[in-house]
Amino acid sequence: MITFSEMKKLQASVDLSPRMLLEQSLNRSWASPSRNCFESFDDKPLAAASLAQVHRAVYKSKQVVLKVQRLNITEITEADIEIMRSLAGLAERYYPALYSVNTVGLVNEFAEQMKKELDFRMEANNLRRFAQNFEGDDTIHVPEVYMDLCTRRVITMEFLDGINISDTKRLRDEGYNLQLIARRGAILGFRSTFEYGFFPC
Repeated sequence: MITFSEMKKLQASVDLSPRMLLEQSLNRSWASPSRNCFESFDDKPLAAASLAQVHRAVYKSKQVVLKVQRLNITEITEADIEIMRSLAGLAERYYPALYSVNTVGLVNEFAEQMKKELDFRMEANNLRRFAQNFEGDDTIHVPEVYMDLCTRRVITMEFLDGINISDTKRLRDEGYNLQLIARRGAILGFRSTFEYGFFPC
């Protein structure tokens, strides 16, 4: 049985890309050397996940963060999906009961979603749309996105300091109302879905 603590490792315990690979990934995204865009850039990431890692920087005297896609992650993902597609085909062939489930179709749908996930321009546009939807709502602050520094592999946005929502002890210790946080989060989710019909992917 997978526990909550094990699931958290998917967010918090991913290996970091070495500086050399980080540089290659950044320079693949921009025609000019990436470091020239920033007054400072922190090589040590704030966080790392399976597709990308996040770095702090200073841009035009403003604190920003960059979500940088891991080098060659697109090729790695495509290879993994091809393996999944082959296994799904074999499963349908040797276990006819699975044909009605359409396992190959499920893999193909997953592949389409992964293409969207790997194009960070879509995520940047979703952030801007979300900010426009909730403009004037003082219960939420959406980070500003610097579209001139966003590409298929990099998102650059305003740095916001805060406490991880899962760190309930620290939130309580610092006087936050957890019920209010949960209520506001639920309202934002419902409004995004039912008022604006927005399902970010």
